[in-house]
Amino acid sequence: DGAGARRRRGPAALAREAVEARRTERRKNRRRLRSLLDGAKEKTLDEVRTLARWVLDDAEAMDAERRVEREDLAAEVTEVTMGILRAAKQAVAAAMAEGKAAGQMTVHAGPEVEMAAAGQDELRSGVAAVSGKTGVAAKGESAEVQAQRVDEAERAADVIALSRLLESDYENVAVKAALAIGSLCARDEDMQGALSAAGGLPKMAALLDAPFSERGVLDLTLVFKALTAHQMHHPRLLDQFVKAAGPQKIMACLAAAGGGAVERQQALLEITRSLCGHPPARDAIVAAGGAPRLLRLLAPAVPLNVANPAAAALATMAVDASCAEALLKAQALPALVQVLARGAATDAAISAAATVGRIAALRPEAGQRARDAGAIEAVLPLLDGGFSSNPPERAAAEAAATCLCTLLHGSKTAAAELLDLGGLQTLVGVLGQRDAPAKVKASAIEAAGVAAALEPGCRSELGRLGAPRILVACLADKSKKVAALAAATLTNLSTLGDAPLSRSIASAMATGGGLPLLVEQLEPPDGEPAA
Repeated sequence: DGAGARRRRGPAALAREAVEARRTERRKNRRRLRSLLDGAKEKTLDEVRTLARWVLDDAEAMDAERRVEREDLAAEVTEVTMGILRAAKQAVAAAMAEGKAAGQMTVHAGPEVEMAAAGQDELRSGVAAVSGKTGVAAKGESAEVQAQRVDEAERAADVIALSRLLESDYENVAVKAALAIGSLCARDEDMQGALSAAGGLPKMAALLDAPFSERGVLDLTLVFKALTAHQMHHPRLLDQFVKAAGPQKIMACLAAAGGGAVERQQALLEITRSLCGHPPARDAIVAAGGAPRLLRLLAPAVPLNVANPAAAALATMAVDASCAEALLKAQALPALVQVLARGAATDAAISAAATVGRIAALRPEAGQRARDAGAIEAVLPLLDGGFSSNPPERAAAEAAATCLCTLLHGSKTAAAELLDLGGLQTLVGVLGQRDAPAKVKASAIEAAGVAAALEPGCRSELGRLGAPRILVACLADKSKKVAALAAATLTNLSTLGDAPLSRSIASAMATGGGLPLLVEQLEPPDGEPAA
């Protein structure tokens, strides 16, 4: 049967089918819109306008999902990382100055040690030692001399020498070389190209397997964050990092960090969040068990400074339909809904609302599972940010309103639940706020319209709350999208066959001067009267 066939196809095939279904719908709608623009007759009222809005919204959604998060993070990642790298370099230099005595030098070695004839240990780390001319010290060279080589190479901007010094047997020298590479290459595309040609990044990735100290691993992680953390950096470095199993090593470090290494967890989660925007790296993270590991970090007992980047990584991951499907299969929805209770001012709640919406949008069954997990009730308090002037709370309201629209679509039960929870009161209240964010108002209009179309009780409640008058006022909103949605919603509400609501709309149009504004919104872009 059909259900058995779906089970046999497996989650990957189902995810591909969901993506292909969306592409098919996109091609179909675009072809139909082109035909209408070429003179074909409309099959339904306002078909051109409906299809045009669908195409624009679809393009806008794709752009927003794949670009906004990484663009917002780009400046933050670079600035914060560069500051931490400078501080880390100073800490390493101070440690070098304090630990000049040979007995205080930290040495990292491979698994084998054999005794030399002179009674000295000969370390066999699996990396052949070469002459000083290549930038790697001979086996008898002290850590202090090697550290001086790092300083000289950094002053000369010699990434080839620095890449070779990554093979030092001394932790502090290898880490110092990595920090120098990060400092030189983080903002210089030419230096990034030189690093790529020198093959330095895979050598740094290999250092994650070395028995380094907590500080050493953290410093290395910060370097990776500077070099590969977002799409604006050199693409070959990202490719080399993926081929060197860098994402898997990051996941292994995250697992090893545990609850006692919060600073290290934060750094690893931030780079994971950014790498999730790069498809090959994201796929490697998912294959390495990243999804369940990140979901565990959403538990109520986890500190917010760890839960925030974990939730953000999941939100970036869920932009991809196959990853959203994997999260659905991993029972992510209950954990994500639980995060919403952390409050509107938290980044974790904002990211969780976005992720819930993306999973719910996969198909009706996914939306039902989100509603069964209590998503509607949990997301409503975040809408209160539409009444606030606090930027984080406003951001939460935007994510919550978008998520709510997705949860309502096609579900009369969801509309009834929204009514019972007093959600329409909040939506109409947000619309009454003159300075509410445009995205919140647009989603609130859409959600109210969807609920009214599905549930008669919602239509009565909108009339009681004075929604027609507020929607008429929205026709003059400075946001074109808000004004257009208000016009479309007023038109749709008038055609639902609800006499009291239709009278309220007519009265609001007459007293609020809404008719000219409505006509203006319904006119095509070229100014010709609508048919």
